Amino acid sequence: MALHVFIFIGVLFAKAEDEALSCQFLQTHVGLNASAQGHDEKQPKSDHVPSAGICATKSQLTVKDMKDPIIEVSARYGEDGYCVFGSFSDDLRTCAISRSAKNPSYYASAFQPIYADVLNHSGATPVTLNFYDGRTLLIRDHSSPHDDLYCYTMGWYDLPWETRFAVVKNLTFLEEFSEETCEKLSKTIPNYLNIAMFDLRNETAVIDAFLVNLEMDGGGKVPEWVVGNMYLHAAAKCLLGGNRGALCDIANCAQRGCFGEDKTTLLYTVRGECPSPLSG
Repeated sequence: MALHVFIFIGVLFAKAEDEALSCQFLQTHVGLNASAQGHDEKQPKSDHVPSAGICATKSQLTVKDMKDPIIEVSARYGEDGYCVFGSFSDDLRTCAISRSAKNPSYYASAFQPIYADVLNHSGATPVTLNFYDGRTLLIRDHSSPHDDLYCYTMGWYDLPWETRFAVVKNLTFLEEFSEETCEKLSKTIPNYLNIAMFDLRNETAVIDAFLVNLEMDGGGKVPEWVVGNMYLHAAAKCLLGGNRGALCDIANCAQRGCFGEDKTTLLYTVRGECPSPLSG
């Protein structure tokens, strides 16, 4: 599987763009604020609040923290990677809280009101994605199609019903399932242990731009490199957790959507089209 890793080391992005990305709520959106410091010294953690999912503020994180391997940065701060980078997005912060509380349902439920607003809107019209290998996927989320592409690529929309309910409600099961997933990714993703926060941030920005253009055309072809970037995204999330414990995204995908019999039309829980693991 081809994997394009977009690394812009040493480049700080325009503040307006970063603020726009940082305020995204969904699981694939990771913002990078331009206030990251340009020196290498680790900043004091006097403001870290693990209970709120934030162990270092944006101003405390350095450019070195952004470009060093995620797993090294987490060790440097002595905290869960989701909490170290929790100030970057509600996605990471919420996952940090969920992991700390050992409650996968917390993360799986966090974005449901947003999904409900987006997917029950009159603008949630079908768009078809045509994959390079001949598969097709009909989606309705025009706000965060990245989430659909990600969950679909990773196979988390197509879990058996028993598994879908278990990853949302059963922490031990989700941890075991997550660690198996991360082990597979560690063997297939080039330079796995060297993935940095810049890689995750840039993957998000590039894929979002690609999908915006695709939707403006009313759908279209999804090339292999885009699918490869979804695996990169999952790998980065594994590393944020130190390759241990629960991958919050699995629980979120299991709650978010499912397939009908045709396996090409995505159905959504907030539209009443899938049984809800949270209420099951």
